[in-house]
Parts: sequence; structure tokens; C-alpha cells
Amino acid sequence: GGKSSQLLKDAMLGIATVKGKEDVVRLARRNDGVRPLEAGGEVLLEKLARQWECGLFTLATHSKKRPNNITVGRVYDGNLYDVLEMAVQRYEANGFAEKDASVPIPNVAPNSKPMMVFSGAGFERSARGKLAKNVLVDLFRGRIVDNVNLAGVDRVVLCFLGPDSGAAAGNNVSDDEPDEGVVYVRHCAVVLKKSGQNAPSMDGGRPIHLPYVHLVDVGPSFEFRLGRYRLPPPEVAKEACRRSLKPSDKAAERKASLKNTESDELEGRVGRIHA
Repeated sequence: GGKSSQLLKDAMLGIATVKGKEDVVRLARRNDGVRPLEAGGEVLLEKLARQWECGLFTLATHSKKRPNNITVGRVYDGNLYDVLEMAVQRYEANGFAEKDASVPIPNVAPNSKPMMVFSGAGFERSARGKLAKNVLVDLFRGRIVDNVNLAGVDRVVLCFLGPDSGAAAGNNVSDDEPDEGVVYVRHCAVVLKKSGQNAPSMDGGRPIHLPYVHLVDVGPSFEFRLGRYRLPPPEVAKEACRRSLKPSDKAAERKASLKNTESDELEGRVGRIHA
């Protein structure tokens, strides 16, 4: 964007750390013409998205009216899809929780698949809260995979939408909608400890030892206040959410459409004709 601040630079670096730096393209050059929520301000942004083949972007801007503002948006088919502004109120690279010097900080594997937990009725109560949840999932969920080994899950991203415990609402909150509060994002490492509890095995064998899951706030951690937003048109949203059929689904649909046919190992497909 245009003018920035040191808090925004640190927060953007923290977002890249949680998301995975290998999946992030950083553009440090100043672009005053990028204003996603203003008419004509998305032209340069869409050009950069097509150039770098990015479907998700974060934009850092700082002004007197909207200080320390991060705009998160998505691009669909080369055009701007939706946009959400989040004002950075607090950021800590090593987490907000107090650390015990005698306890070593657990390591988190880079680019590992995180578990995401959302808490707060505000995520389902308003359109802005629902958009915030949707955008945060796309921002921090990592790469899309078919299966996840639970033993390898070593970090959790906690997102809580609740009342502000600090200063009053900022100027980036619109007056036509109620203030949902602040989104508290905590990046925690998973530490498994002995719990002394067991669970019966599915095959009737030896019982399974259930570990005690302890979360350690290792950072980066954020506190965002939701601001302006823009939803996609209904017809564009319907087209973007359309999912293509898998090969197995296509074969089943094709088989269901062919009546009076059956397969034979020697003759192949055999059909009956009623005259």
C-alpha cells in the first residue's frame, strides 16, 4: 500500500511466519494506487494478483483516520472477490503469555498443517464476522491435503472474537453495523504429556493411552479490530463456490444415466433394447 508503520511491518512478517514463508510473496515497493474499497482502486491490485498468480492478499496501510490497518482480500478469476479490513491493535512476535525460563519453548515444524479453533458467537452472528472467519481460515490453514496425521499436528491457531479488553473502538469501525469486538489470534504449540487415562481399542486389543494436550503460546500472536468489508455479488459467490466432480463421482453419475446396461468381463458393456 502507501504509508506504513513499524507495527504493520512486524505484523505482516508475523502473518507470513504463521502461514508459511514458502507460500508467501512479499512486495515491499510502495503502491499508493492500491485501494481495494474505493472505486478504481482495485485495478493495480488485480494486475499484481494476476502477475504473481495469487488468490489471497494482505495489504498494509497507515493513515490518521485508519491507523495500522491490514486489508485481507481474495481474488477470483482475476477479479477482486471480497475484502475485509482489520486494524492491528496489538502484536507480539513471541506471544502474549508469560514464559517460564526453566521450561524450554517447544519447536514448531515450518509449514506444518495447523489446527484451527474458532470461538465466539460473533463469527456466526453478522456478515462481517462470518467473512472474518472465512478469510482467517484461508489465511492460516496452510496447504490443502487429503489426510492429516494427528500425531504430527504440532501447532494450533486459536481465534476468539470477543469484547475489547483495552482501548475503545477505532475509527475503522463503520457506524451502520454493531461492533463485534476484537479478534484475538494466538499461535500455540502442542505439547503432549502423560494423562494416565486410557481409551478402549476399536479392535478389542490393548487400550490406547490418551495424552494430555497442553498449548503454549509461542507467537506470533495478534489482536485485530474488524473494520470495513465488501462481500461478492451473489452470482459470483455461487460460481466461485461451485465444486467440480471427482472422477469417481463422474463415473457414478455416468453409470446412473445409462439404463438397461450391465458390464461383462468378456463382452464388456452389454445393453438391452426393448422393441
